[in-house]
Amino acid sequence: MLCEHINNVILPRKHNMAATMALYMSGDKECLEEELVFGCGQGLDFRYIKNNPSTPSRVFSITRELDVRNIFNNSSSQSWSSNDKFPWDEIKTALRKGKPVLLGVNPSCLPYNKESLYLDEEYAIIAIDYKETYGVIKVADTAYEETKEILIEDLAYAMYNNPSDQRNRWLVVEDKGIEIDGSSIRNSLYKLAHHMLSENNVYSGVSGIHMFAQDLGRWQEEAKDWKWSAMYCYRVLDSADDGTAYRSLFAKYLAKATRIVPELETIGAVDKAERIAELWKEVTCNFNAITKSGDNSLIHQTSAMLKKISGEEERLYSMLLSSLKGGTDTEEKQLVNES
Repeated sequence: MLCEHINNVILPRKHNMAATMALYMSGDKECLEEELVFGCGQGLDFRYIKNNPSTPSRVFSITRELDVRNIFNNSSSQSWSSNDKFPWDEIKTALRKGKPVLLGVNPSCLPYNKESLYLDEEYAIIAIDYKETYGVIKVADTAYEETKEILIEDLAYAMYNNPSDQRNRWLVVEDKGIEIDGSSIRNSLYKLAHHMLSENNVYSGVSGIHMFAQDLGRWQEEAKDWKWSAMYCYRVLDSADDGTAYRSLFAKYLAKATRIVPELETIGAVDKAERIAELWKEVTCNFNAITKSGDNSLIHQTSAMLKKISGEEERLYSMLLSSLKGGTDTEEKQLVNES
């Protein structure tokens, strides 16, 4: 039974969709390699929102939505399902067959979550068992070490209280096989580099990091809630792979990918990504200090560091595009259609 092994896994005590998906698809007592799932199915991003309609007014996201089609062999049939109502019948049917179910939820609506979570992307848990007589469902949440039991009505509430396009979302995968080869790695890296270097939106990708850096120096004058915005930045970054904005996880992905795609070693991709991760870690520490002191000089120092990161990331992605020579024909056609 596919659900059984999840009961015995020590969960990683961190949440991102790649970690959740790696656990979800693992077939024994060890999780699949999170780095490969992250690199091929999710990947890095940066989107800066300068005038968020609610507080904090300055926010950003640092990863893309997990594209499950990129990490399954039978990619044409694997995607999220959604419904106007709570999909309890579909969840039960899958669990009876021993198939875990990935569920999109609002983490702040989970009754066992006592801490405020500052997450920039969608959140998911894994349903692994249920006791309808008692009205409870057993779930695995990678932010916690142990599985949890919650009331079915609480799950329904958490699944509904999402943005309208993410309500009542679930995923049951028939084929757990992952096919990660040179082609899928090249495609994922090419798509990432193309996205991060795109000039279509100055608040996205490398341009977004640079815009964030420029705007940060004016927060104290222009944003009444600048301290809350700084706290938000710190909490998002601190929860993202030890304060590295998932750049450390990306470096680990490149290290594994280098074994399959030798071009990455030629350009020193891993070393460059590790250096970028270190810079993000420094930015995270600075935001923590800013929230405590409000030191203006520290704000400008952080702004300068972010500009440096923008330049370092631009160089890395440019080298990836050049060395990978445009990915596969399929990826190039897809990117043309997206432009």
